[in-house]
Formats: sequence, structure tokens, C-alpha cells
Amino acid sequence: MAALANKTIKHQVAMRGQFTRIAKQAALHLQALKTSVKAELDEAITARNWSAVARLRKTFVTIDKLIADEYELMSETLKTELGDLFVYESEFTSKLLGFDFSNSMVTEKLVESIVSSDPFDGKILGEWLDEQKLATQIKVKQTIRLGVLNGLTTSKIVDALYAEPGNPFVGAKRNAEVMVRTASAHVTSQASLKTFERVGFGSYQLSAVLDSRTTPVCRALDGKVYKVSDKGRKVPPFHPGCRTVMIAVTEDDPPFTDGYEDWLSKQSVDEQEAILGPARYRLWKSGQALESFVDLDTHHVIPLDQLRSKEVFLNQS
Repeated sequence: MAALANKTIKHQVAMRGQFTRIAKQAALHLQALKTSVKAELDEAITARNWSAVARLRKTFVTIDKLIADEYELMSETLKTELGDLFVYESEFTSKLLGFDFSNSMVTEKLVESIVSSDPFDGKILGEWLDEQKLATQIKVKQTIRLGVLNGLTTSKIVDALYAEPGNPFVGAKRNAEVMVRTASAHVTSQASLKTFERVGFGSYQLSAVLDSRTTPVCRALDGKVYKVSDKGRKVPPFHPGCRTVMIAVTEDDPPFTDGYEDWLSKQSVDEQEAILGPARYRLWKSGQALESFVDLDTHHVIPLDQLRSKEVFLNQS
């Protein structure tokens, strides 16, 4: 493996640890939220009669505010962490390519733009957080309403709200962690890309993690080389939780040639079919490239009914 590729991949493995650390910080906010909501509900058990609509509504108003306030705190913490991540990745990429770096090269305006205003997977950070905040508010209130309608006592409703594994806070934690990892991947990719542009660097190659969990779009894009100046360039993340990274390409460090397809060809037939699915496996074995299974402009897997037209052996019956 070329030196730049080796150093980049080792660095990105270390960065995944940072993504995990930031995700765990976000999860701490949800743990605090779970505690504060429980305290409000414990008070409601003795102080209010939820059979009265007005009292139930008052409880909901309080809960909505508790959830909104904690997500606002999460947002501020996350923006700071992602901003630091952008600066760090910019410094790493500059030095990796042999250029000097100073913090003055990364303006506050640029960092704010990437962290707060640049969309990843079609949504900006604030929209991701608003969506998850609303989902948490709805799920908590839904659980309480169902308990009231079913005639459960207040204590039983509280028990249902915190029962494992289906309580709203488990889903909120999982969604937040995926969102944070995706946001972190977006910020680091943009830091690399902006650095490539700043130092006048030419090309980069996409490298996907080679395992059975690699998504169809990342399988198709693995090994692809793009010019930094190309408006049609592809920049990860390509989906929530994406693990594909960008590797600089130079004359001394040419593109690697052993990609996902090479890895897949070394797996057993059963594993190949399990990874691709029966129809796509047959297509691949008949010579179709992995990228033919994906619309690279939208990052969507092409439906099987459209793939059917390419399966010559099905049309010959």
C-alpha cells in the first residue's frame, strides 16, 4: 500500500475513536434528559391527576421543554466538538501533503459554515437535531397517552416509559450516535477537501472498509479516483454511518488497485451471495460491475425490477 494511503487509513482508524468519543458525549445528554423527565413524571404521580386533560397537557408542556433544552445543550457541545475536529483534520491533511499549517488558515466563518450550514445526507446539523428532538417528544407523549387511554395508573405509565428495550430514550440514543458519527465523517471529509483545494492538490481516491457490512454504494465507489476540481466529484459520507474515506493521489503514491471487488472475489460463494443477494450475485458472476447496481448520482441501490432487464439469462427462457 502506498505511503499516503497507509498513513491516511491509520489516521482514519484513530479518528473513528474520536467519533465514538463525541457520540458518547451526545449520549450523556440523553442520559441527563432521561433523568430529568423521570423526575418530572415522579412529581406528577403525586401532584397531578392525568385523567384531567388540562393537567396532562401541563405535563406535556414541561416535558417538551425539558427535551428541547437538552437537545439545545447537545447542539452547542456538538458544534464545538465538530469545529475542533475540522481544524485538527485540516492540520493533519496539510502536514500529510507536506504543507505548513497554522490555525489562521481555517477561519471561524469557514468552520461555522461547514459545521452548521453544510448538509450531510441531505440535511444540515440543525435539521438533524430538530428531527430527533421532535421524534423524542412525540414518542414520550405517545407512550403516556397510550397508558392513560388504557387506564393504567400513573406509576404503571412511568414504568412503561422506562422499560427496556423499547423506551424512547434507547431509540434516541441510537439515532444520536449514528447522526454524530455521520456528522463527524462529513466534517473530516470537508476538512480534507478544503485543504486539497487550498494547497492546489489534484486528485483523491475513495477507500471503503472491506467487509460484509459495506453498503452497495460504497462497494461501487471503492477505488474511484476524482479530481478535486471536478464538479461531479463524490465526497463521503454517502449514507448515515458511512466509513468510506478520501486518500490523496500523487505520482509517488498512485491509486491502489485492490478494491472491494477483489476482496469480494476471495470470499466463499455462500458469503458472496449473502452479501450481494441472489439476483445481484448472479449479475456480478455474469460480469456486471458492482457500480451497475447503484445510481451513483443519487446513491440509491437500483431496484431489482430494473436490474431484471440486465439479466440476459432470465430473458432467454
